[in-house]
Amino acid sequence: MNLNYALSLVLATVVMSCATAPTEISIDRLDEEVAQLETQLDHERWDARSTQLQQMKNKASNIMRSPLLSRNLQVRTLFLMADISQLLKDKNALQDERNKLAQLGEKLPQTLIASAWLAPHQAITLLQEAPPPANKHPRLLWELGLALASANRHSEAAFAFDQALQSLPAIWKERGMAIRDLSWNLRQSTVSLPTGLNRLGEIANPTVQQFWQSVRDLTPSPGSFPYQAANQNLNRAILAEWVLHYVAEKRNTPELRTRQSQRLRARPNAVSPIADVSLDSPHFDAAVFCAERGYLNLIEGRMFKPEMPVSGPEAVGVINKVTKDF
Repeated sequence: MNLNYALSLVLATVVMSCATAPTEISIDRLDEEVAQLETQLDHERWDARSTQLQQMKNKASNIMRSPLLSRNLQVRTLFLMADISQLLKDKNALQDERNKLAQLGEKLPQTLIASAWLAPHQAITLLQEAPPPANKHPRLLWELGLALASANRHSEAAFAFDQALQSLPAIWKERGMAIRDLSWNLRQSTVSLPTGLNRLGEIANPTVQQFWQSVRDLTPSPGSFPYQAANQNLNRAILAEWVLHYVAEKRNTPELRTRQSQRLRARPNAVSPIADVSLDSPHFDAAVFCAERGYLNLIEGRMFKPEMPVSGPEAVGVINKVTKDF
């Protein structure tokens, strides 16, 4: 072989490698960035703040500008943006993202989900009529469960949730099980939840005022519940306080409010059984009562996490259990 020809061939191979390698690396990097955003949103959606959501959407928007995006990455990125728009209640942006998804496929599960968000009164029909394989998409099944639960079709909702949770990331089971459990508990019932509770169940991050508006009519001696005007988001401590108030008033046993703390204080060198709620905490008795009865389970074995926010569906699940027990 001619030496010059051989050298030319080697040089051409090197040039081709240099030309293709950065593209491959860039595609891999884009895939990784989208995956990271998807994972972040899976963890943040339950207690998401608008600032965080907007930052994530900005990153997704930058990714969409890349000419290297495959069709699959375009779908994932656009759906991520639509998901964030739904959480931000930005209907105009959601409509735009839904239209772009439709250009990639009218029957994609992501397109159908975005369509259901835009037309909640048609959500069940849109999602139930998804063709295979879209009808097996775990996120579509989750959204179908939410739509069925909203229509008080709880037996069907529980089934849809269970199918979805088989394939959704573990965080969905950890944080979304209360939503599924509410439908499971109501699946045999033909009685709808009170309107206020249905409304509460649709709020991702309810304030104490929104919570109180939903439970006031259920609450015995409502005027004596001390947290009704608290200017903050609903958390585990205040929900526990409502549970203890409800039971103490319903059973006419006011001593329940201090029973556990007084019993423990009578012991020498008493220590709280809950690592992050001391005997002197105003929430001690409520936390112990809820933990003992399984209304609000301890986290990591001994932590109550009183300041942890509570979603509307989680609150409704607790309220439903308590009102059934008492």
